[in-house]
Amino acid sequence: MTTYSYGALGLMQDPVTGHYIWAAPVIVGLSVPDAVTGTSYQIDTLDPGWLPLVSVDFAAIGVSIAGQAFAPDTAGVEIRIGSIAWGAGSVTHLMTIYDPASAMTLVTVLGGTPLPAFSSPFEVGLFFQTQVIAAGPAAPGSGFGPGDVVPYGALPGVTISQVDHVIDGPGNGVIDTGAGDDIVTGNGGDDRIDGGTGNDTLAGGPGADIVNGQGGDDILDGGPGNDSLFGSSGNDTLTGGAGDDVLNGGSGADSLDGGTGQDQASYKFSPFAVQIDLTGGTATGGTATGDTLTSIEDLKGSAHADTLAGDGGANRLYGLDGDDTLIGRGGDDWLVGEGGDDTLSGGDGDDRLDGGAGADIIDGGAGSDQATWRASPTGVTVNLATGAGAGGHAAGDSITGIENVVGSAHADTITGDGANNRIYGLGGDDVIRGGGGTDRIVSGAGNDSLFGDDGDDWLAGGPGADAFDGGAGSDMVSYEGGEAGVSVDLAVGTATGGAATGDSFVSIENLGGTDHADALTGDAGDNRLYGFGGADTLAGGGGTDRMRGGAGDDILDGGTGNDWLSGGSGADTLNGGAGTDMAVYERSAAGVTVDLGTGTASGGDAQGDSFDSIENLAGSAHADSLTGDAGDNRLIGGGGDDFLAGAGGNDKLLGGSGNDFLSGGDGDDYMVGGDGADSFDGGAGKDQVSYAGETAGVIIDLGAGTGAGAAAGDSFTAVENLHGSDHADTLTGDAGDNRLYGAGGDDILSGGGGVDRIYGGSGADIIDGGGGNDWFVGGADADTFVFTPGWGADRIADFENGIDSIDLTATGLAYGDLSITQSGAHTLIDDTAGNTILLENTLATNIDPTDFL
Repeated sequence: MTTYSYGALGLMQDPVTGHYIWAAPVIVGLSVPDAVTGTSYQIDTLDPGWLPLVSVDFAAIGVSIAGQAFAPDTAGVEIRIGSIAWGAGSVTHLMTIYDPASAMTLVTVLGGTPLPAFSSPFEVGLFFQTQVIAAGPAAPGSGFGPGDVVPYGALPGVTISQVDHVIDGPGNGVIDTGAGDDIVTGNGGDDRIDGGTGNDTLAGGPGADIVNGQGGDDILDGGPGNDSLFGSSGNDTLTGGAGDDVLNGGSGADSLDGGTGQDQASYKFSPFAVQIDLTGGTATGGTATGDTLTSIEDLKGSAHADTLAGDGGANRLYGLDGDDTLIGRGGDDWLVGEGGDDTLSGGDGDDRLDGGAGADIIDGGAGSDQATWRASPTGVTVNLATGAGAGGHAAGDSITGIENVVGSAHADTITGDGANNRIYGLGGDDVIRGGGGTDRIVSGAGNDSLFGDDGDDWLAGGPGADAFDGGAGSDMVSYEGGEAGVSVDLAVGTATGGAATGDSFVSIENLGGTDHADALTGDAGDNRLYGFGGADTLAGGGGTDRMRGGAGDDILDGGTGNDWLSGGSGADTLNGGAGTDMAVYERSAAGVTVDLGTGTASGGDAQGDSFDSIENLAGSAHADSLTGDAGDNRLIGGGGDDFLAGAGGNDKLLGGSGNDFLSGGDGDDYMVGGDGADSFDGGAGKDQVSYAGETAGVIIDLGAGTGAGAAAGDSFTAVENLHGSDHADTLTGDAGDNRLYGAGGDDILSGGGGVDRIYGGSGADIIDGGGGNDWFVGGADADTFVFTPGWGADRIADFENGIDSIDLTATGLAYGDLSITQSGAHTLIDDTAGNTILLENTLATNIDPTDFL
């Protein structure tokens, strides 16, 4: 190509006043094929008193202004060509180009009298206003008129160079520079740039470019986008830039820098084997000799015996033909041997290995690795336990460190080992055995036989009459992704509809349906049934079953046993059947309102649901309202500010996170608030609030109805009993009969009035029964039992002489004031004023002043 460079005048006007505010000389470059020496134009619109608007063919021309690419054929650009008469008989032939994007006008003298020199924008404006006498089209045949060829070489001040410097405009361009040392910038679009012979500098710019240096020592830069760079002969420098690039340096000592993205260095055309190690960036052999590699993630070898080694990242290594050695090292690598007897070593990471044709050595190394025979033209036999392969591309293969297998599209026989395997049979009538471990087996189309063997396995057969044998463990058959609903009954072992037609089942406990209307029935064991989408019917049968309907108006019947039912979205019918059954809304996107007493439900996934024989409820992560019935219910709020009401029966209420309100109603209820400021109302009966799972101690006073510490913000009404945490708690009862459980930690437990039962648990506890006839169990460690005046007739069940202490300080009594006698197997301590302490299973002779404070 030939580059013509010439000077032009750049102008900018004030958009309001029209005055010129900037004027400067600008260098314009035109890069055209060598055979093109000029251009012509046609008049589009006459503009009386000024130059006409014209069209110029710029298709084969690369235009730059001050070194920046410019596309004169862009919409909105105005090109004018004509002649002006000025001064005393001067005529100048001009071309003006107005670019609305930059608001700049470019004035080029095509011929005639040169314009005067301008020293300021003001002088430019003054010239056109006062010196120009007339303006209009150039005369045809004048050399500058419409249809005349204007030679590039005749432009005033033009310089001509065979060193091409082409800046392509936006769009998909094809540039062939030919001979010479060329400089080409693709700018935008998906470009193809061929440098030809010579030492070229070629830059693709944005877009998916193909840059071919061909001969010479070339500098190739792909720029942004997924580019392909070809250096050919010479010592080339290839830079991929951003994007996933392919770099082929060709012969010569090349420098390959992939830049960002997942980049490949390719030696596909090398006439000899290559040896490349990405860890050190070294390359030898064939066209790789002398190459240096930087930021290269992937390698493609030659048709010969190559050695390709990755680094610590995720590499893709392609051996092509020949007996190749592929080494993945660290990262999740993909190794493809293709033809030849290859050795594939995955190293660390979760790798995928494809030996291709030939007797290959396949070693996954550490991680969860997959070997694939997807491209095999015939079925394969693979046994991970013995490490042997046969048939098709697996013939002669040796397999080590492989956890997962992908078979062919034909009839495969694949056997796992004692680990957790993932095995995919693809097409054909496959026989797949999982072996030990928790396996995932997918056979694809065909009449397949799938054996889970030991472990809790997941089996999917796909289209065809498949035979499933789960073996030991809790195993699932899944029809997820099926194109039609299925009907499966594990009790009778039959299946119809969609991909289930003709399937048979042995030792299968769990089922997964499709996104269509399925009918899934369990057996007498513990089953898990998942309906997914569609209006499903799930029947648990016997056992403790877990059922999830998914989207759609589902019918869930737990049958006998204590079942777990989640209808999902849609108006679902939940029938627990016999046993203690729970309806669950843990996945609802909004809070739910459920009342087992009235059998009504609304909000979130509960909208339109109905209930029969449901005893327990679990809410969502939002604000729920759950109400029990007259029976014993278990209500679990989950997240959100929940309202839980037990109604009748001995209920268990678990608030979860959030500021919850728990109302026990009738019966002896058990309540756990969880995180947040919770309100407890035990209602009738003997009700307990528990803090057993707290991570810090709690301070609770039932008389005042307040909580502090980890119980901060909690309030209590009609609560009789408390269970503390495993930390240092302070629990105080009220005037009624209380049960206080200190659990772990050094607790302070005070009964207050009433007949109290106080359990210290582990830790050095302080126990004060207050008034009333109280019963104490100190638990492990050194406990202190405190008595106040008028304490009543109290009992200590586990007093340890020499370890535990009796504190009478508040009574004013001394050891000598007490009557200590043996009463059967127990020791009776009497203050002679009607107050007694009975130490169970303790000898009176062992009690001395050291046991008192």
